[in-house]
Amino acid sequence: MAKIKKVNLTNKNFFVFVLFFLTINSLLAQIQIASWVVKPPENAYSKPLIYVDFWATWCAPCISSIPHTQGLARQFEDKIFFFFISQETQTKVSAFMKRKKMNFYSAIDYNGKTFSDFNVLAIPHAVILGPSGEILWHGNPSSLTAAILQPLVERYGQLSGKPERIKIIKQEKISLSEYQQAEISGQTLRYIKYTQPVAFDCHREGQNYKCAGSTREILSKILQVYPFQIKTSDQLYWEIITETQPDSRLMLTFFQNQGYHISREEKTFKIYELIEKTSENWLNNKIYNYAENNKPLAFADDSFLIIDNATPEEMARFLTRFSGFVFEYKGQNRSKYDWNIQITNPQETLKFLITELDFRIQAVQKTLPVYHVKK
Repeated sequence: MAKIKKVNLTNKNFFVFVLFFLTINSLLAQIQIASWVVKPPENAYSKPLIYVDFWATWCAPCISSIPHTQGLARQFEDKIFFFFISQETQTKVSAFMKRKKMNFYSAIDYNGKTFSDFNVLAIPHAVILGPSGEILWHGNPSSLTAAILQPLVERYGQLSGKPERIKIIKQEKISLSEYQQAEISGQTLRYIKYTQPVAFDCHREGQNYKCAGSTREILSKILQVYPFQIKTSDQLYWEIITETQPDSRLMLTFFQNQGYHISREEKTFKIYELIEKTSENWLNNKIYNYAENNKPLAFADDSFLIIDNATPEEMARFLTRFSGFVFEYKGQNRSKYDWNIQITNPQETLKFLITELDFRIQAVQKTLPVYHVKK
């Protein structure tokens, strides 16, 4: 979690706190969204207080805190407009909410603008805005209580909130070109490139396969290597639609046709091999229940990596992605488990794997491919 100072609003410090924020937040704090997934009624915009919950469908702590927030929403819905905002696609959020039978007002951030403006470094995170957009509270949604909300409602409940605290901006794709086509090996690719960040997401879309993200993210996905194995200073982002799920040859040819020079070299890395002594202390795979369609799912904050429904081999890949070390599982266990691994710092991670998960760790030197991608 982001290290954000918590403030207790239940005592006399509340009034000093509000005065402080009224002083430093004289400008309207604005929530910029691209679209609503679940649209609120028009009168919601003018409620005295706005509660914004920053979340994602892959974030287990976000999901587990939602019932708590919904309970507060039912209690204070007359004076506070509660809604959730994500940086994911509208299609992904909508499908997730339908699968999980969730019902709350939900929006899509505009190009990550709101997350950035409110300095959201980890989720879940929530913010409460006053009638003029002043920030009255921020922190983990689970720490918000009726005792914190009641003084805010008593102080601001009779005021009318400024509707412009929320601004809906038509999602415009800031691009160097419109969709173009490329013919490679008898297959038609449609693509568009952007100068601003696009959320990384590769999935099947109807009869086609769509991959979006940076040059590094897309190549690491298609080549099935870690992002650190793609060396590039490229600042472009892409949406690439193919007729079938692309393989490495197709994608390498595509980027070469776009003017990229791609070379490969072999480099030696320190690899931490995980050798299990016993699986007795591993979590039952029913402990967490966030993954969909039997696929592994992982999320991390500053302290822990939580993985749902993953084999030891899949766990090692997630651990590599989040820890900065390279791990490989050396064993035959293909069962799925849930994992909760400390990642405060590299040494603590190694100690946790040894003492808590009963792995024997062997450091070896191994040669891995590294791709240099240049324009």
